[in-house]
Amino acid sequence: MPVDPMDDIELRSVQLQYPNQRGSIVGSCDLRRVPTDKGDILVAVQGDTTKPAIVTYHDLGLNYASSFAGFFNFPTMRSLLDNFCVYHVNAPGQEEGAPTFPEDYVYPTFDELGSQLLFVMTHFNLKSIIGFGVGAGANILARFALANPDKVGALCLINCSSTAAGWIEWGYQLLNTRNLRTKGMTQGVLDYLMWHHFGRNPEERNLDLVQLYKSNFERSINPVNLAMLIDAYIKRTDLNIARTPSGSPQT
Repeated sequence: MPVDPMDDIELRSVQLQYPNQRGSIVGSCDLRRVPTDKGDILVAVQGDTTKPAIVTYHDLGLNYASSFAGFFNFPTMRSLLDNFCVYHVNAPGQEEGAPTFPEDYVYPTFDELGSQLLFVMTHFNLKSIIGFGVGAGANILARFALANPDKVGALCLINCSSTAAGWIEWGYQLLNTRNLRTKGMTQGVLDYLMWHHFGRNPEERNLDLVQLYKSNFERSINPVNLAMLIDAYIKRTDLNIARTPSGSPQT
C-alpha cells in the first residue's frame, strides 16, 4: 500500500500560541495611586520596572484595561513585555468602579492632564518614556511631548486630533455630557461613542469587539466622570502643529 508522506511528519516546530484574548489585564498589573497637583490618578504598571518605559493613555469611554488588553494580550505583542515596562495611565475617574466626582469638582484641562505625566515620571523615577496613545489619550500625550520634548523618546499616536473642536462637535458633545450627567448612558450617548471608535457603520466591524465595547460603555464607566472628561475634550485647544513638506522652511 502507498505510504502517506504526512505519516512521517513530526510537529517539532509547532509552537503553542495563546488566543487573542481581550480579557482583563488587571491581574498582571501593579495598581498604583499617583498623587498630582490635580488629585490622585490610577497607574497600572505591567512588566519589569527596570526596563525602558512605555506610557499608554486611553480614549474616551475606556480605561487602561478596556483600551489596551487586546493589544498586550495578542501573542506577537507579548514580547514587548520582555523588553519594556508599560505604565498604563488612567484619566481621573475613568477606571472601573471609580466613585462619582462631586458637582463642584473641577476636571483638569487637557494641558493639565498632560502635565500630570510629569508626576507619573517622578513617582516611578522615569527619565524618558515612549508614548502610546489612542484618540483623546493621543492628544494628551502629544501635549506632554510638545511641552517636554527631552522626556519623550518616541510617540505612537492613533487617531490623534491636533485641532480644537469644531462647532458641530462642540454642540453634539455638549448634548452628550448633559445626558450623561442627568440620565446616564443613554442610547444617544452610546451611539456617539460607537461612532467615535468605529466610524459610521460599527455593525460592519468585528462583532465580538463591537459587543465588548458596548458592554464596557454600559457597565464599566462612571457616566458623570465620563461627562467631565468629554467636556474637557471638547474644550481642548489647538496643538498648533502642522506637517511640513520635506525641504521646506519650518514654521
